[in-house]
Amino acid sequence: MSQQAEQKGSVEGLEELHREYPEVVSLAAKLASGMQLSKNDISILREAAEAMGWDGDDAADELKNLAANPSERVEKYVELFQKYYGEAHRLLERGDHPQAAEKLWGAATALIKLHAALRGVFVAAWSHGKLYNYVTHNVEHRQAFRDMLKASEVMHRYFYERDLDPATFKEHWEDAVRHIEKVKDVVLLR
Repeated sequence: MSQQAEQKGSVEGLEELHREYPEVVSLAAKLASGMQLSKNDISILREAAEAMGWDGDDAADELKNLAANPSERVEKYVELFQKYYGEAHRLLERGDHPQAAEKLWGAATALIKLHAALRGVFVAAWSHGKLYNYVTHNVEHRQAFRDMLKASEVMHRYFYERDLDPATFKEHWEDAVRHIEKVKDVVLLR
């Protein structure tokens, strides 16, 4: 998506989103207008939430505000980052590694959304490719953001596959947290 199209609230940006994700834009319109959601809509919402690593309510709020200027949602993304980062650590302490891993991914996507919102740029957090493209074209500290995405994606995958033994999980968790902390410092200390 071009920089121009990623600017939230622009007609071109919404048109491009509609071409790429017509089902998501249709769902966003239903959410914004308070319309009843079909089973298919609920399935799309669940899929978007899973891709972002967010709860259904947070994903619904994100889609409901699809046409909003991202700069107006800065505080929301700070809140989401803090929520998911805190939940990830609490879940880890309780030994729920899969849920902790997914919340860590949610924190990473919220942190990228926050970075984008601070610059007034929209990024579709339900698309891993869009997250990477945003980093390539809009982030000065690209390597730190890429490292965070890569490390956090391992956590996201673990949520679904549960394929890491405890020692390997711990190493990847620590790696993801280290990279999130670096990016958090870049974003919040701008």
